[in-house]
Amino acid sequence: MIDIAQIVATAGAIAGAGAAGYKYVYCPTRRWFQNLNRAIAELRPNCGGSMKDILNQLAHRVEIQCARIVAMREASTIATFECDLSGKSTFHNRALCELFGLSNEEMCHNGWLEAVDPAHRERVYDEWYSAVEKHLPYEAEYTIVNVRNGKHINATAYARPMKSSNGQIIGYFGTVIPKPEAGGLVRT
Repeated sequence: MIDIAQIVATAGAIAGAGAAGYKYVYCPTRRWFQNLNRAIAELRPNCGGSMKDILNQLAHRVEIQCARIVAMREASTIATFECDLSGKSTFHNRALCELFGLSNEEMCHNGWLEAVDPAHRERVYDEWYSAVEKHLPYEAEYTIVNVRNGKHINATAYARPMKSSNGQIIGYFGTVIPKPEAGGLVRT
């Protein structure tokens, strides 16, 4: 069954992680969730059919919202990632994979650390898992060494906990933003 709370938490974290490095980003999921009570009222019996019809309509709306979020993440030029509750990465969009020079599968769990400059790797690892353990937002500057082409890129990573509707942390969502100087490239 689709977990609406996780979808809403992901969308909220997308807006929060993006806000750390950018101005507020419009999030259609937030608007959709705010209107959820109205939508449920519209679907109540005598206004929309049987309970099965109501559940089918809600499932359809959630399916559309999930497809919208996936499309936004994949079309985005902002490098984004998602991690489970333990801090192990589970999803990386195309922009992040290109930035690190690794496939989504290679990036999973702690594979992304392979692309962090060895001079920063231990610090980044320790700071990341400290933030996860304490359920805190994460922000770190480090150098990425693209595994495919060897380019060094200064970047800042931001991550925020994703919370369910009852406030329980269910994972993390983050962005990696190359520094603006010369497109973030410092040497090849």
